[in-house]
Amino acid sequence: MAYHYRLCGWHLCSDLPVPELLPWPEPEGVARPADITLTEGEVPDTLEDNIGLNDFVKVDRKGTVLLNLANVVRFVVAGGRDVTVQMLTDTGRASWRLYFLGIILQYICHQRGAYPQHAASLCVGGRIVALAGHRGDGKSTLAFELVRRGHRLLSDDLTVLRSQGDEIQVFPAFPRLRLWRETLDAVGVGNEGLSRVRPGMEKFTLRPQDGFDPTPVKLDTVVVIADRAEIELKRCSPMAAVPLLSPYVCRPKVARLLGRGPDLLRFTGRIAVQSPIYHLKRPKQFHGLAEVAAAIEGLCR
Repeated sequence: MAYHYRLCGWHLCSDLPVPELLPWPEPEGVARPADITLTEGEVPDTLEDNIGLNDFVKVDRKGTVLLNLANVVRFVVAGGRDVTVQMLTDTGRASWRLYFLGIILQYICHQRGAYPQHAASLCVGGRIVALAGHRGDGKSTLAFELVRRGHRLLSDDLTVLRSQGDEIQVFPAFPRLRLWRETLDAVGVGNEGLSRVRPGMEKFTLRPQDGFDPTPVKLDTVVVIADRAEIELKRCSPMAAVPLLSPYVCRPKVARLLGRGPDLLRFTGRIAVQSPIYHLKRPKQFHGLAEVAAAIEGLCR
């Protein structure tokens, strides 16, 4: 295959360029086998022995997952290793990497036994923090503010967690943030020269730092973001943290069809016991962003 990349600690061998990713550092004379392969080819619009979920996502009894976005793109993911993509239109050819680095990576995580969390992650004051939240909760906006204050980005929107011995580790993804135009305008950045996440979409891609470090690091704390008129940052007990964290596992319906429900619950319990969990309630208005970022810095001291 023509391209070799790092993807959350895995060696991705690809027929297609994925410029968001860092190249795989292959020592001379040493060839590590691929963990994941990505090829372009024909993908069926359904799976035999299908057990769910809907017209767009199908899972079979072997654990293969099919994503079928009609008139855009299709993916099939097998065994957490083999990914095939078929671009159905020019729109699919322009946007397939958006789906591969998002939804498809989440399927790969479940098939390989990793824990994909809806969270941005950063190194803040030497401590590794995951900012968990759903779409529109402001993870990327808060991450961008922390990067502007000198902290290091590890991942945006999706944080991949894996067990390494007794530790839960964050496996950094790639140096990218995606922000809506109104966010860029509010923080005084603008969108000139930035590429759109998808054609026609008012969301843009930033590479906010040089020297991205893909080395896995121990998770220190998780901050769960929620809306409230006033800023409040409160530590949760492990018992309260489990139901607080559980909704932020990516693609839970697919995970259950793959038989991962009990494993994910155990992993969530480990996070709650091993890492301090905080509930951050804050207003969505941009004028409180600096104060919220300062609160995150405070808990990392």
